[in-house]
Amino acid sequence: MLDNCEHLLDEVVDVGDICRRLDGIPLAIELAAAQLVVLAPAELLERLDRRFDLLVGGHGRRRQRQQTLQAMMDWSWELLTADEQRLLAVVSVFTGQWSLDAAEATAGAALVTPVAVVLRSLVAKSLVEPVFAADRSRFRLLETVRMFGSARLVELGLADETRSAHAQYHLERSRSVDVESSFFDNETVYAISLDIEDIDVAIEWSIGTSEWSDAAELTVFTNGCRMVGIQSRNGVRWVQILESKTIDRVLRSRVLATGAFAAIANGEHHLS
Repeated sequence: MLDNCEHLLDEVVDVGDICRRLDGIPLAIELAAAQLVVLAPAELLERLDRRFDLLVGGHGRRRQRQQTLQAMMDWSWELLTADEQRLLAVVSVFTGQWSLDAAEATAGAALVTPVAVVLRSLVAKSLVEPVFAADRSRFRLLETVRMFGSARLVELGLADETRSAHAQYHLERSRSVDVESSFFDNETVYAISLDIEDIDVAIEWSIGTSEWSDAAELTVFTNGCRMVGIQSRNGVRWVQILESKTIDRVLRSRVLATGAFAAIANGEHHLS
């Protein structure tokens, strides 16, 4: 009896996680519910990274755009202008919240219309959500929209240049922070904490394209952030990858020094 109760509670938690991962989108939740005939909630939750293939099978009498999650998103996409499509695809590279400055730097010359104007239109169409952090506006995509936009970014042929611009934005921003004097400024610390996951994405991209120096600079920066309690989950791993690459000697020493600090902070006592 107790085991059954615990099992039911686990399923309730999983169902809640499913609704959250689907961003509360009614059609997505309805299509997900239909899958529970053959999948346990935990199994469905594990498969949500493939939601556009999985969430199909709407009622036959519905309009075509309401029969699959993919069809609904495709229909919404076709209603956008070319600049709106491009910006929605571009900002899919951000993993969490992002600023107008970040969007402008990452979009580059991809748009004809100013980014702020296009962004305002996407917010009005509920495809981008405004998030107010301290005294600055920031923005985010629902996970479903971000996944859809990421696929469109590839289709538009903008993936490489956008991810490169995204990495360069975070690199230039990290260079603007004076570690000795600014790290303990609350506003600076807060701003960095909001972007730390995106900085990890920038490092991963730089490593994947053999931009070792850029990856090394960002790794030094993220590992140094631990001094004020901002933790990158991958700091030690980046050091392990970079220690065998061709990097300027001074920069390499900084990578190893901050990597050692990160390893000790993680309770590790070696890098390899």
